[in-house]
Amino acid sequence: MSKSPRIKANCQTSVYDAVVSLRISPDDYCAMAVSIRKLVRCDDKAAGLRGLEDLETGERFFIDEKDLLRPTLMRARQGLE
Repeated sequence: MSKSPRIKANCQTSVYDAVVSLRISPDDYCAMAVSIRKLVRCDDKAAGLRGLEDLETGERFFIDEKDLLRPTLMRARQGLE
């Protein structure tokens, strides 16, 4: 999966040994979660972030857990109407 322009624009250095951390969209997070990349969870529960770490590159990808759950909740509500 190549980095989208939206992901490249959100690059920043994290406090974890200068590892690159990226804030990504809910769609990108879900696509990565089911991809064949070697990823492990690296959540920051205190900050309310869900994360994935690429074991090959060391990159970390984060999303606010509210943003991750919001589309699911909206779809569930639409199904009830």
